[in-house]
Amino acid sequence: MKEAGYNTANLFEYTRLQVAVSGDGITEAGPGYTLTTSVGTPTTVNVSAQGGTLGGRQTRVVQIGGDGTETVLQDWDSMQGSSDESASTASYTWTPDQRRRRPAPRRASGPPRRHLDDRDPQGLV
Repeated sequence: MKEAGYNTANLFEYTRLQVAVSGDGITEAGPGYTLTTSVGTPTTVNVSAQGGTLGGRQTRVVQIGGDGTETVLQDWDSMQGSSDESASTASYTWTPDQRRRRPAPRRASGPPRRHLDDRDPQGLV
């Protein structure tokens, strides 16, 4: 690209957006996470993202009811970026009303679940 006259100093290799979830009682479970905690105890879910385009990442929290209805608990909100904007973090605190929760695809029946969505400035989730 240099030979063609492009300024390569401003080019970055694109990597797919990757998201991780952590916090007390949170463990990885297949394609999602499981939360095991006491009923009525506030829990903070920490979300970290890297990859995608630099900076401008957002996250939202959606509750998926046992019948599949979705309720937005926290709409798209900016994540805190690192100094070079290569990574971002956010937190969400909620009080579980059942013993086990995990972000997961919609189900036909069962207890409500929380689903975390993250996106970069291009809108890629």
